[in-house]
Amino acid sequence: SRTSRQIVIPIRPLSMMIRPLPRANRPRDFAGPVGRISFRATIRPKHAEVGDLVRVITTISGDADLSTATPPAVTTDKRFTAYPPRAAKTSTTSKKTFEQVVVPKHVKANAVPAISFSYFDPTSNRYATVTLGPFPLKVRPQKGPPPDLSEHPLPIVEEYDLPPLKPAPTVWSPVPDQPWFVSSLFLGIQLLPPLCLVLLLLRIRLRRPRLRDVNRSRIEEALNTAHVSLDRARTSLARDDLQESAETVWRAISTYFSIRFSLSPGDLSADSLTAHAKLELSAQTATQLKGLIATCDLFRFGGARDKPPTERKRLLSALIRDVETILANTRGQSC
Repeated sequence: SRTSRQIVIPIRPLSMMIRPLPRANRPRDFAGPVGRISFRATIRPKHAEVGDLVRVITTISGDADLSTATPPAVTTDKRFTAYPPRAAKTSTTSKKTFEQVVVPKHVKANAVPAISFSYFDPTSNRYATVTLGPFPLKVRPQKGPPPDLSEHPLPIVEEYDLPPLKPAPTVWSPVPDQPWFVSSLFLGIQLLPPLCLVLLLLRIRLRRPRLRDVNRSRIEEALNTAHVSLDRARTSLARDDLQESAETVWRAISTYFSIRFSLSPGDLSADSLTAHAKLELSAQTATQLKGLIATCDLFRFGGARDKPPTERKRLLSALIRDVETILANTRGQSC
């Protein structure tokens, strides 16, 4: 008969030597990747209109653990609006793909700036930095309305199976004696259209004074949209997402004052808003608006990263309150 028993086989311990990464010649943007790594980048599309969404797609791959690799970001100037990069769902530990959305604000935005990625090559025992770009971009004047930037533009592809065939009923219901069109439920539904018509006429009558002045109506709608953006900025601030909160505050400022000053999307910038504020608002309000835009840009373009997190959160909370105050003050000034 067969028998089994447990045998312990001793194994001599293995030793390894782990060397720290050298501090000399370490790039400032080095985030920890170690291995033989390749870096690729491209933009899509390469022909766009002012206000279109342009995707900067970067791919990092190689013989390395890239699970903690941080996405390389494009450092743009005033010709672009840049949004934080995010990783694609198809990323693995040895290959990661990132996508960043930039929006050209002017026809002179003829190239997306260069993008760099740094890593340590253990074979050559030195740091390496790969820089790609700038990427040529042809920008045309905008023809249609600006796109909705509240959601990321990545498409979501869903697959659906064929629905199953409906099974035959096991029990046949008898035909009711009373027709359905004389039931109390059906007769009650008939009252809904007249009631909706009365409510619609009442709403039109209440909005008639605003409809007479199309410009003031557009400004009021832009003001409501700006307040909604400020509420979203507070939500992002509560989640400690300071970058998204600052971008949402900028959308609130640009949404309201671009409509108030009749600025096209291609002319919308901090300088144009400040210039029109000096012409159409009081001197004190124009000065306040210039300071708020400067504070907002400080957070949007990373100028406040050297401050402690609590100080940045306090400044951003005060910025949201000041924007609400200036929106309330400018509402009463002449358009």
